[in-house]
This record gives sequence, C-alpha cells and structure tokens, in this order.
Amino acid sequence: MGTATTPFIAESPIKEVSAYVVGDDFQLFFRYPGADGIMFTPDDRQGVRNWIIPSGANVRLWLTSRDFAYLVEIPETGLYEVAAPGLVFEASFKAPASGQYELLGSQMCGYDHPNLLGRMIVLPSPDFARSMANLPTAQPLTAPPWVFD
Repeated sequence: MGTATTPFIAESPIKEVSAYVVGDDFQLFFRYPGADGIMFTPDDRQGVRNWIIPSGANVRLWLTSRDFAYLVEIPETGLYEVAAPGLVFEASFKAPASGQYELLGSQMCGYDHPNLLGRMIVLPSPDFARSMANLPTAQPLTAPPWVFD
C-alpha cells in the first residue's frame, strides 16, 4: 500500500509531511516517504528516536507497534497517542516554529526505557529536505508495519 504525499523539495516551503511511527524493542522508529513521495517504496527514509519535521507543515502520522503498547507525547503539539500491536492510530497537527521539542515515549509496563525519549526536531523546509536526504534508507517491507504474520 502506498500513500502519496508531496515530495520533499528544498526550494519551496513544505506544506505537508507524513510519517509512520512504529514502536519496537523499546524504541520509536520514524518512516518517511522518500523522494518519490510515496510511503512503503524502496526510497523511504528511516529515523530512530528523533523525529524531524518541517516548520509550519501539516503533519499526519500513523502509530503502531510490533511488540508492546507505547505512549507517545509531544506536549507543545497536543499529541498524546498510543501505539499498539495490530492497531493503527492516526493523528495530525500543525508543526510549530523551528526548534527542538521533547518527544516523550513510554512503554506501558511501568519501567523506564531511556531509548524511548527523544526530540521532535522542527526545521525550515530547506534544512528538513537536506536532513531527509541524509537519513538512512528504511528497511524493506513486504507489507505495511501494522500487518503481522
């Protein structure tokens, strides 16, 4: 399944961005569409712990998990959502001004897992586009991350 979005072009302001957030092994993984603008294709990019988004963009994300239930919170955006195995939760918000914001993640077992804490890094569009180009290519998928064998 591919979800089309606007490709990341450094010369113009990025108006929308999407990401799939997957909890796995006490970490949060962020999958972004690559240069083709379509999710789940070979050019997708992946980040871990820190989520990069363009300032002022409309942000749409889908949250799921491969193993446990996780809570994901970014206080400045009002995002407080769960990522759970076999379920997909959708959220959206408008990206704030450029800067770094706390990305609070917790696994619902009650124990502290420091790898779940990170940052939402909000960048001007040209810097965001450069950052996407520098992220590693995402792991190939035979199905979207919410489809389990």
